[in-house]
Amino acid sequence: LLSPILLICSIPVCAQTYTMSNSPITTCSGTYMDPGGTSFYTDLDNFVQTICSGTSNCVSITFSSFSLESGFDYLAVYDGPSTSSPQIAGSPFTGNVNPGTLTCSSGCMTFAFSADNSVPDAGWVGTLSCVACPPPPPPPNLAYGWTQRASAPTIGRHRGTAITIGSRAYAGMGHINAITDIIYDDWW
Repeated sequence: LLSPILLICSIPVCAQTYTMSNSPITTCSGTYMDPGGTSFYTDLDNFVQTICSGTSNCVSITFSSFSLESGFDYLAVYDGPSTSSPQIAGSPFTGNVNPGTLTCSSGCMTFAFSADNSVPDAGWVGTLSCVACPPPPPPPNLAYGWTQRASAPTIGRHRGTAITIGSRAYAGMGHINAITDIIYDDWW
């Protein structure tokens, strides 16, 4: 009667649990927790950890709980292998608003956690997985419209004429051409 129980208990039924530290992780599954693990994190915690898939897939985390001291303790999440990578939308996270599911667009996601010197909290618990990487964003729309100041100068070269391309205004040197209406060059 004891041998079936031993057999059941020896079969791994839970994925690995990772508690945040400064050491990199390569995984496609597991539970990811704040530096305090099952307890509250501590004052002045400061950790940076990168999690990579080790495959062609992208790392994803789904938070099941999230509680940091609002406005004082932060979890920043970066889309890539370092804190030089761009932050994921919504990052940094603070307070009790659960970030939900975050997925990087490369094989790595970097977490940077910092706590101030008081009021530690429960932290977070998230489930790690690897998913197919999202497609790259489309190229920018280069078919911008442009406008010129309301008072159009006469044909010829003009200094200080301003134009707008998309939502950005440019000043500089340009000239008006009777055939093409306006040709601009030397803009800054």
